Amino acid sequence: MNILTHVQPGKVLLSAIFIFATSCAGVVRGPDIESLIRDREPDGAFMASGAVTVSGPGSGFSGSILLSMDGDKFRLEVLDAVNRAALAVAGEPGRIIRVDPATGERRMDNSTSIRAPELGGVAAPCGLLRTAVTGSLPHFGKAVSTRAILNKSYVKAEGPSMELVFSGRLLEVRLRTEEGDTVTLRLGPAVSQAPVGRLEWSEISLGSGSALKVRWKKVEAVKSFPPGFFTFEDAVEDY
Repeated sequence: MNILTHVQPGKVLLSAIFIFATSCAGVVRGPDIESLIRDREPDGAFMASGAVTVSGPGSGFSGSILLSMDGDKFRLEVLDAVNRAALAVAGEPGRIIRVDPATGERRMDNSTSIRAPELGGVAAPCGLLRTAVTGSLPHFGKAVSTRAILNKSYVKAEGPSMELVFSGRLLEVRLRTEEGDTVTLRLGPAVSQAPVGRLEWSEISLGSGSALKVRWKKVEAVKSFPPGFFTFEDAVEDY
């Protein structure tokens, strides 16, 4: 008996897709996470600049972005289309200094994410800033599971909780922040022959639909930053 005569064509197609996906699920070998962590390049200091656009419900913004990093320390400044400061934050995860562009007043909090109501409410986890520029593996405690589906590998990690998507390189990071947000970082292709490894673009989005996309134009290696650079001061002060 021809079983296909008793099954609707649409169901046959869905069954074929399911069988194909299942049979291919283990074909792609997952990344060697231990070697990725062991062979991770040092977190060198750099300065990056690019063009930023924000889209989503009730938001719209375009301007430029300046990001400097040294290890986990960062300084992030966003300017609008007429070069007015829209956002200025600096520090490190758990110790962020925000400067009010209008008054110059500084305020510090212990967040691990940069919340930006000025930019459509996008929350950028500090631990993903370097990844957003260079495409490097973000820091985490341990990998707890891996699976391969078609041409992609999915790795779940803890410390913090995240899922990493690979296909020859890191394509996407899905992170659950301490503030309760689910953030997705998508990574564009790497720029070939760049003096310092960088991506063409990266995009951070929230489940609410808000998204911030940066097209990186320039990344320069830096030997060191002046005292107070990551606290918006002329001299380092103990906070």
